[in-house]
Amino acid sequence: MFHVALLKKYEGDPPAAIMLLPAILHGQVVPTPSQVVWAHLNCGRWELLVQWDGCSAADATWEPLADFKERYPLFQ
Repeated sequence: MFHVALLKKYEGDPPAAIMLLPAILHGQVVPTPSQVVWAHLNCGRWELLVQWDGCSAADATWEPLADFKERYPLFQ
């Protein structure tokens, strides 16, 4: 929290492009897939190793193929 008296007028060129905010669902940011790194068959179900935008490679997660296709139908 800060006092309004601490605000200063912006000086400089206005931003060239408007940045879009990420999608939010139930108050949480919906992650955006960056790429599918690997796929494997686990107990008869296909799973994808998905790397997410803005996250490191260590944060990649295994996602069931059917769920992934349902949540991200336009992902190629």
